Amino acid sequence: MKKLMTNLRGLFYLAAFVTPLFLVGCGGGGTTEGCTATDTFCVESDDRALAQSYNSTFDWSSGKIAVRLLSGPTRSEADKAIYFHNPGLYKDVSGEPQVTPDPLPTLDGSPSGFDFELSNVAPNPNQQFLDNSSIVDKLSETSISSAEQTNSVLYLPAIMVFLTVDWDAEKVLNLYYGYSAVRGQKWGGSSTLYPQSIQHVYLHSGEIWVEIVFEDFVSLGTGISDSNGDGYKEVFAKIAAEHFTAEVYNKLVDDYVTPRMTVSELNTHVEDKIVDDLYYDFPMEPTSGIGVPFEISGVGTVKFPFKVLQGVSPKDDIFIVLLVEP
Repeated sequence: MKKLMTNLRGLFYLAAFVTPLFLVGCGGGGTTEGCTATDTFCVESDDRALAQSYNSTFDWSSGKIAVRLLSGPTRSEADKAIYFHNPGLYKDVSGEPQVTPDPLPTLDGSPSGFDFELSNVAPNPNQQFLDNSSIVDKLSETSISSAEQTNSVLYLPAIMVFLTVDWDAEKVLNLYYGYSAVRGQKWGGSSTLYPQSIQHVYLHSGEIWVEIVFEDFVSLGTGISDSNGDGYKEVFAKIAAEHFTAEVYNKLVDDYVTPRMTVSELNTHVEDKIVDDLYYDFPMEPTSGIGVPFEISGVGTVKFPFKVLQGVSPKDDIFIVLLVEP
């Protein structure tokens, strides 16, 4: 078990994300028109409009500024806001050699060519991690509801941290090894970066669905598209039911997605869990607390942020601005 936790931390260091912001002219003090109390969550209408407008054109592969608007004060929303499409650890894959699986993964007719096998040390050794018969190109081809899509979580913080580190690693070992199986499938190629990874997780009627996102240097067969328009081809599939229990599913729903935090609890989570535990390779620190305005050069002023995080030198030009809806 000690070796497992060492390996886990190694994974976190490699896969941890940091959402950067290039923030110029940090404002101090000042007043806002609507939000004043620092013991409750509040988002200025101007801040909401700024975030929505900016995020509509934000390119995480090149942008230095990220403004994250949480739909509510939950752990899953906080983790997702900080990790998803995080430009701080964006990897330029243009120099990677093309990888051509044989046979090509395809959705033409029926799913074929997908091979994400658990290692021989997993509780369910040498079994396919996915229910390959369930693989589809689009979320619209599943029965996952709009609400369940909105409440999606990210695999790294939800499964690899919340369940494996904070809860009980013994109960989720197949999910841990499944993450390694997907990322470790090199298709016989020589790329130095992972050809694909698990991104979003969707919780649906006792089923755990995942999004497998492929890098551009991976050749794929017919029927696999960039269905959500984010610049990456992806497929969606159920994790095979034998790899997790109802207890694991309920833990995610009841203790990760649903509970709402107080201002103090969310502040502690960001500073003590996210910053201290998950930014080993890219340390960050909070630069201001709730309600301290920050000016973003060329964009505008965020009047009432919940928190701003800053990267540590030499990457101290990277910031994260969080806004939290009540």
